Order: sequence, then C-alpha cells, then structure tokens
Amino acid sequence: MSTLPGASAILFLNIFLEAQQLPYPTSLNPKLLYVGGVATNITAYNQTYSAGLTAFWNGSARPALWNSNNVYTVALTAADLAVPQLGQLTMVDPTSGAVIDTINCPVAYNVAPLGIALDQTRGRLYVATPSQTSDPKFPPNSLVALDITSGAVGPAIQIGSALGDIALSDDGSALYVVVEGQNVVRRFDPATFAALVDFPFRTAGSAPGYADRVAVMPGKPGTVAVSGTQVAIYDSGVKRPNGIAIGCCGYASLLFSPDGKYLFQDGAMSVSSSPNAADNHSVILRYAVDSTGIPVQTPPFAVGAGASAIASGTLFTSLGTAIDYQSMKATGSFGIGGPIAVDPAAARAFIVYSPPAINSSGFGPPIEIAAFGLPGIEPLGTVAIGVAANPNLKSSAQLLRFGVDGFVIPATDGLLLFHTPLAGPSPAIAPNAVVNAASQQPGPIAPGEILTLYGTNLGPPIPQPATNSNGAYPLELSNVQVFFGRTPGTPLVAYQGQINVVAPFELEPGTNTDLQVWYYGNPSAKLSLPVASAAPALFTQNGSGSGPVAVVNQDGSINAPAPAGGIVTLYGTGGGGSGTDGAIARRPGSLAASVHVSIAGRDAPVLYAGAAPGLVNGAFQLNVMVPTDAPSGQAAIVVNVSGQDSPQGATLAIR
Repeated sequence: MSTLPGASAILFLNIFLEAQQLPYPTSLNPKLLYVGGVATNITAYNQTYSAGLTAFWNGSARPALWNSNNVYTVALTAADLAVPQLGQLTMVDPTSGAVIDTINCPVAYNVAPLGIALDQTRGRLYVATPSQTSDPKFPPNSLVALDITSGAVGPAIQIGSALGDIALSDDGSALYVVVEGQNVVRRFDPATFAALVDFPFRTAGSAPGYADRVAVMPGKPGTVAVSGTQVAIYDSGVKRPNGIAIGCCGYASLLFSPDGKYLFQDGAMSVSSSPNAADNHSVILRYAVDSTGIPVQTPPFAVGAGASAIASGTLFTSLGTAIDYQSMKATGSFGIGGPIAVDPAAARAFIVYSPPAINSSGFGPPIEIAAFGLPGIEPLGTVAIGVAANPNLKSSAQLLRFGVDGFVIPATDGLLLFHTPLAGPSPAIAPNAVVNAASQQPGPIAPGEILTLYGTNLGPPIPQPATNSNGAYPLELSNVQVFFGRTPGTPLVAYQGQINVVAPFELEPGTNTDLQVWYYGNPSAKLSLPVASAAPALFTQNGSGSGPVAVVNQDGSINAPAPAGGIVTLYGTGGGGSGTDGAIARRPGSLAASVHVSIAGRDAPVLYAGAAPGLVNGAFQLNVMVPTDAPSGQAAIVVNVSGQDSPQGATLAIR
C-alpha cells in the first residue's frame, strides 16, 4: 500500500493540517468565467482574510495580490480557462500549510441556450443558440453539438430563424427543434445533422409563446407533444385531433410517462372553496393520451410544479415534491425546490438550490447542488456551483446528469459542464485496508487510535491535511466524514486513496463497530471492525511501521542513535483509554492502562506514558530510559499496553 505523496512519517513534525470552515462566505468577481478566455484576474473577498496567503488554481500556485480590504486578486492564465469546469481556487497559509478557504469557480461556455438535449449514446450535448451570441463557436440561431467528454464544440448548423426548445428521442434517432421564427418544429437526424422534416405547430404569423415546448414520446421517436397555441400530439408531423390548453404558473414542464400513456404539465388548483386566487396552489396535471391525442378530461393532480423526471414510478418536480404518478399521490418532499435531476442507477436525486442569506444584507452562501438518497429522500452532500439554471427552459432540461460524475447547467449567462464527486461513485475501502497509522497493519482497533484507510473515491484528488481551530480538529474535512457506527471520527488527512482518522474514544472494547466513509454525502459500504482495549504501535521514520522509530533524544537531537542509559521520547497510537475526540492535548496525562517497554529484549523503565502535549488526542508519548546494558546497533523495541504488544519490526538505534 502506498502512502500520501510527500507525507511525513514523523507524527510530531506537524503532518496534521486541514481546511478551515470560514464563518462568512467568500464573494468572487467575476462570478462566472468563460471557456477560451484570455489571461484574467479574479478577486476573492472574505472579511476574515488576512495578509500573506498564497493562491492555488486546481492545485497549481498562481500570483495573488493582497489589499487591505480583505480582498485577494488572483492572476489566472488562459490555460486555466481552456475547458468548462468547476475550477477550485484555494487560499493557503504558507507558514503552516493550512488550507484557509476553498472556492468553486464556474468556467462556462459563453452562450445562454434556448434549449438543450443530452445524447448519452454519442456523448453529445445539443444546444439551440439565441439570436445574439458572444462566442463564435456558437453562431446565432444555430443548432450546435458539443462533446461532453472533451469539451470540443461542433458540428453546428445555422438555421437562420429564432429557435426555442429542443428534444431528443430516447433511442437517440430523432432530434426536434422548435423554430420559433417560422412557427414550425424541425426534425433532424443527430447522426448527420441533416434536416428531415418540418411541421407547423402554430398558426402562421402568430407571436412566439413563452411556453413553447417539445417532448418526445418514449419508445416512439416519431411522436412528440408540442405546446404552442395548445398542447397537441403529432405523429410524423401529423397532428392528432384532440389537444388541451397550455399550462400556467411560471413553470415550463412537458413530460411523458415512461409508457407514453400520460402527459404531465403545470397548472393551478384551488384547495378550498374560496374564489380567492391566493388559495390556488401550483399543481402537476396528468392527462391521458390516446390515439385521438389528448381528449377532453378532468385531469387528476398533485401539489407540485415543474415535472422533470420519472424513476421507479415516482414523478419528481422542481417544486421539490415526489409523486406516485399512477395514483397522483404525494410520496415525499425534499424540503427545498429547484431544478432537479434523477440518477436511478445511483439511487440519487440532485437539486439546484439557493441557500438563504445569512444576514439582513442578503449576502449568503453561493448557489449549491444538493444530493439526496432515494427512495427515502435522505439528505446527502452539497457542492457550491455559484450559478443558477435558466428558468425559461423546459423543467427537465434545467439540470442534466451525464457520465459517471457530470452535470450540465444551462445558466442565464452561460453553459456550464463540470464533474464533481457529489455525483460520482461511492467511496470504497479496500479489503484489509484499515490499518494502524503507525504500524500500517490491520487488526482490532482501539478507542482513540489513529487509523489509516486505503481505497478509492475516499476524498479529494489533492491531499487535504487538517488544521485545528481553538484547540480542536473538526469532524469533517474537505467533505469527508468517517463514521464508527453513529459516532464520527476525526479526519486528519483526506485524499482520494487514503484517509487518516482518529477513532472515537466512545468505542467500547469487546464489541464490533461499523466503519463507513462519506464523501460529499456519498456513503461507502459499512465495514465491521472488532474493538480492543488497546492496539499499540510506534511511529517509525519511514512510515511503514518497521525499521528505526521516530525518536527525540534527551539532548534534543531527532532520529539520532541514543546512548545506553539515556532517555528517549517516542510517539505512537493505539493506547486506548479515554479523551476528548478531536482535541489537542494541552497537558501531560497518563494512559489508563499499564505500559511496559522492551528494548533489545531488556525491560526499559517507563518514565512517562500518556498524552502527547500539542498533538491530537489519540497520539501517545513515551519517555523511556534505554537500558544501560543495551548493545549498540539497531535494537528491537516493543511496547505493551494492557497486555497487547506492538507489532514486531520496530527498532531503536543505540550507540
């Protein structure tokens, strides 16, 4: 197993640093950067910033200028803006290495789409552009394809008339574009971008409508629902006789059920006998569809708005409601509303959400994507994105999921594609990969033991060490949490392949505990571990658990051979006992259990065995006298706590 790149093996030389949670949100200017831009400056303001910080863009240092108004101006290169992304600006204290602040910076295409459709089969996103654009890669009044993997733009076809909504059939064979300027819907072949057929959906000369939408019936690429003068069903461009009035109330949904038997749109219904419009509530209306189109009917409804997705029989709406679409009964609520995307394979839903302001000035946290576990609508994690989805698009197009961990957000002033662990695969702990941080060996764990966990998707791609605040370490580090049963541990280092964490002192020896890692609220499988009263091990100089131990000699020299009869200070973990989780040890304190040390097979007097002042609770310190008759050379050293020996292989150099 490999360890963190560049991580020190000596515990007491400050390997535990971590990002702070600032009490106030950070403001960026500009809030949105554009793909293909030239070298530019971005300013970050936080009223708690101090002078002397260094700036990193996606882990690489960038010049940063401080002024006295708590503002840093950071110089970004053109290469920093080469691809769409949720870039990460990190402010670091260069003295301690502590990450002071991390801000997500959206880098989007400079186009505000009128409609988008995702082609998962071809790995493409289709974009209908407005009449005026700022990026030549997205010509006005055009249908443009872009590769969602590489970010490459094209091909494109210029239609020449004002466009509107677009929709793709579920088999990827038919792409429909509302050509507002000609009052027609045009069908394209996505493989060739060839226009196949036009059909009118509104009387010639009519003004374009706000709610012009198109949706393709699942399993029938030639059949679409279009809302224009009315909502009607078209088969290969031929309108079925019956249609209904278009929806209302500020939402823009048009969604078929998976079997094509129903069509959902928005409306308003009174929930009382009062004629007062204030008593009207936004609802989702379900209309039956048959061979005649949408016949006259009294549609069942449920409270909600913005029909966006259907998965496992549940209709999800932008109003944050979950509805059994067969019975039209509400089955749950997310508690927040906003553009929603559902990932049935991962059993998760995602909502673009604007957190409330933290003070009367209206200055609050940036816009986020919040994740929820399904079917129980369990809140998971969030990621700050800083941009809102365009509410003028069809509800099902305002937030799209792609690939393993990707999102598409058509914002009011740009088109953002990015990847985030929030939508990615779950963390996974490798077999037998929960080890004592000092010995690097698995086994029963002890209360307060510092553990190292190895696996995949455990944390950020750049190692994030921990820093204490007011004498304690937080229980969450860079969106990483580690639970032992229901009790959180204290993470010290978070990285995609490794976590260092202090087990809670509340663990009960003689029982088992379920270990689980959460990254961005995405949980790993639980791993059952036995708990012992002690599992001691000493930190070694190379971090492997074998070879010379990390040692401070009586004369202050570090890792130098110790004289026989001299006093050495050693550090370890797994001593068990009690303590305050996450706190820094401020004063000496004895281990609760008996402690014995053997050097070169001889008993070594233990002068002190207890907490290591200045280090996190869970690390222990031993002051030991080297036996006067110990031979020179590398001598085996073993620590015994509560009858439990430390692993073989650690040595002490004696001169």
